[in-house]
Amino acid sequence: MGMNLQGDESIVASHKWTYANHKKAVLSVLFNEPLHLAASTDGTIHVWDPFVGKVVRVLEPVLGKSIRTLKPMGNCSSFVGAGVENFLTVVDPRTNQAYELKVCTLLVQSSVADFVQTVEVV
Repeated sequence: MGMNLQGDESIVASHKWTYANHKKAVLSVLFNEPLHLAASTDGTIHVWDPFVGKVVRVLEPVLGKSIRTLKPMGNCSSFVGAGVENFLTVVDPRTNQAYELKVCTLLVQSSVADFVQTVEVV
C-alpha cells in the first residue's frame, strides 16, 4: 500500500514507500499528522512510517475482533479503531500502547462525559 498525493490531477507526487505487510484487503487508512505515521487495517491494525519505510507496530485483533475502520482522536496523536463488535481499540503510537474498550449502548440521551463513564476497559 502506498500513499499517493494528488492535487488538481495535473501534479502527482509518487509515494515514497509501499507497505506490503497486509494479509487481506485494506479497509481503512489514516495519517497521524502529529507523529507523521500512517495506520491502516485489514482487520489487524498496522502502524508504519511512510517516509522511511519502518513498521512501528502491528496489533492483532483481540479475541478475533476484526478492526474495520480507523479514526483520529481530535488533535492528539492517538487514534481509535472499530469493528462490528461492541469494542473499540484506542492506540497511542507515542507510547506504543493500545487499549481495548467495551462500549455499552444507552437508550437515553447523554453527554460525552456520561458515555466515557460507561466505557469499560478490557
